Amino acid sequence: MKNCIYVFIILVWASSCGDNPSKTPTEAKALVVKREILNSEENKTKLGQVSEGESIPISYVKTRDNTLIDTKGFKNKPLIINLWATWCEPCLTDTPKFQEIAKAYPQANFISVSIDKDFNEWQSFLEEKNWLGQHYFIGRDEDNPLFPLVYTDIQNEDIQGVHIALPKYVLVSADGTIRKRNTASPQTTGFTEALDAFLN
Repeated sequence: MKNCIYVFIILVWASSCGDNPSKTPTEAKALVVKREILNSEENKTKLGQVSEGESIPISYVKTRDNTLIDTKGFKNKPLIINLWATWCEPCLTDTPKFQEIAKAYPQANFISVSIDKDFNEWQSFLEEKNWLGQHYFIGRDEDNPLFPLVYTDIQNEDIQGVHIALPKYVLVSADGTIRKRNTASPQTTGFTEALDAFLN
């Protein structure tokens, strides 16, 4: 792959920011680090396309029964997206809480979108855990227009560049505008405070 550099996948536990949702994932505690080759410059461009104030890209996601659906179907209602993966430890506690909180906000769509590599393993995981709610799959398809929502541009002494950081909680208005690219963990009061400010 041309112009590729080694970067790191940082799995970030948003709740380690405490109840302060203003902290960025770079300020949160890194739980797991994996090495992978990514095209940093290209991903930085993609990251800019899903900035706050931009329209969320229209794409397709897979349902649990392996049916492709158009994300246009989520329009005309506020959308809260949980981006996660089964290998992201904090996601495993956050996602059930995310789906539980969704019941208190019927005026919005709450969807959990997995970036796991293997669809069948993801599907089996949901069945084994008996996780309810709206679950969808995009896998590690970096060409999917929604995928850049998992990117974070990290600039600190230890690590720099565009990385995959999970979990992420994205707030999208009914007209498709990205209002917030990441909120606090559902395990904190910061999450419901952000929802209340966004939805009311």
